[in-house]
Amino acid sequence: MKLKFPDKVTDFIPEGDKAIFAVCVGIAFIFWFFTKMSNKYTSERVVEVEYMLPAGKAFSELPAEKLKATFEGSGWDLMNDYLFGAEKVVKVDLSRERPPGIDQATLLSRISDLSLNKRKLKITKTVPSTLYLDFKDEEKKTVPVRLKNKITYATGYAPTAPPRLQPDSIDIFGAKSLLDTLDYWETVPVVYLDQKDSFAVTVRLAEKLPRLVRLSQKTVEMQVPIEKWTEKKLYLDIAVRNVPDSLLTLFPKQIETTFSVPLSRFNRMTADSFSVIADLQNVPLTTVNNTVPVLIEKRPQGIRGLTIEPKTVQFFVENQEESTSED
Repeated sequence: MKLKFPDKVTDFIPEGDKAIFAVCVGIAFIFWFFTKMSNKYTSERVVEVEYMLPAGKAFSELPAEKLKATFEGSGWDLMNDYLFGAEKVVKVDLSRERPPGIDQATLLSRISDLSLNKRKLKITKTVPSTLYLDFKDEEKKTVPVRLKNKITYATGYAPTAPPRLQPDSIDIFGAKSLLDTLDYWETVPVVYLDQKDSFAVTVRLAEKLPRLVRLSQKTVEMQVPIEKWTEKKLYLDIAVRNVPDSLLTLFPKQIETTFSVPLSRFNRMTADSFSVIADLQNVPLTTVNNTVPVLIEKRPQGIRGLTIEPKTVQFFVENQEESTSED
């Protein structure tokens, strides 16, 4: 003979007593809940700190903006404060405070004043235990703006000038100890790929040292001039410097120069735009290889990849008296 066990606890209870059983369980739970909620508990909550700096002052080091406060009280009081209490924000008026800061006792008192029932709730500690306040007179420093960019260009295209920022410098306001560490201010990363046309955009300045410094403006304008480029060749005469009291002949008398130039300036690039010299100062005139390097003395702006050929030329010296006697 096998024993049959009930599937549910309520199977032990006669059918007519199940409602009474449910009521008893409910009453027992209520008593248990009320008993538990009447006990003492601790709870941690985050408390915001809001600072009000007087005009002309700046932080040297940013103080804590959040505190972890430990509350102690009955379950009822903790629940009521959590559900119906105001948001916990400690406001610190720095025109009334003085360094080094606000100690633990003062913090506990101010947080307690924010509680719904401060007589029944106790704040036992905060982390950090002290708000250290380090603020000084605000000063100004002007620094250049540094562009943080990645700009690429389509084949055959290139900028005719570096990207230009307007303005190219800004004013930074803050404590002197911080300003002394800043030599420039970067933009946010700027990325433009395979560009063919000139463009202008607004670029945001990087957000760093929040609440420690403030900027005279948050954006700058960037302009990038772009054109199609092409290759050009010119033949340039060589001018001789420091010629001795002798007849002198150069070979060759011209060099070929090759460079890239924007299409809009192609026709303006002429031989007069350049100056090429061969300087014989401190060059021995009786060497086996009578050669002298060719130097570009003047070149126009806005060209790229300038090369010359040849890079050296030969010179031949003939005594002037000998030349005269032969005549």
